[in-house]
Amino acid sequence: MEEYNVGDPSVNVDLKVSEIESQKKLESPGIDPHMHSMQDNFEMILRKMCLCKSFGDLQILVSSIEEKVKELYGQSYFNTDVSVISHRLTVDRLAHEQDYDNLTILAAVGTLPVSVQGDGNCLPRSGRILAFGDEDHHTEIRCRIVIEMVTNIDRYLSVDHLQKRK
Repeated sequence: MEEYNVGDPSVNVDLKVSEIESQKKLESPGIDPHMHSMQDNFEMILRKMCLCKSFGDLQILVSSIEEKVKELYGQSYFNTDVSVISHRLTVDRLAHEQDYDNLTILAAVGTLPVSVQGDGNCLPRSGRILAFGDEDHHTEIRCRIVIEMVTNIDRYLSVDHLQKRK
């Protein structure tokens, strides 16, 4: 491992170039509903999120996009109009037979467990089904999960809040 003298001007130039490149990567993605589809915008946001090298970088990015996302796409909510029949979903029989009615809050609102593609995106895919009735554009839900957790970090890391869950 090479050692560098902090007073060496070449080191400072390299650091400044690195900082500028890092800032360019973190600039707010060009979220534009007229130029890109909603799915394209969320894929662009997710790519920017993946470029973040630290939580601080992620906070900067989220603060630059959060309001624009809300303004353009609103909030995602549980959609009570989504049904297994109308949206051509497949009931997950194994999950349904596993005492589902006593294990989940979703049973209380009359939903059934459905099968989703098992590609590592099952949580965002499930969220997408609850909000929109399809699992195809799970990238939006993945981005919204990150935005929610970064924006409300104090809540998610609060000892008092975490102890309430026990």
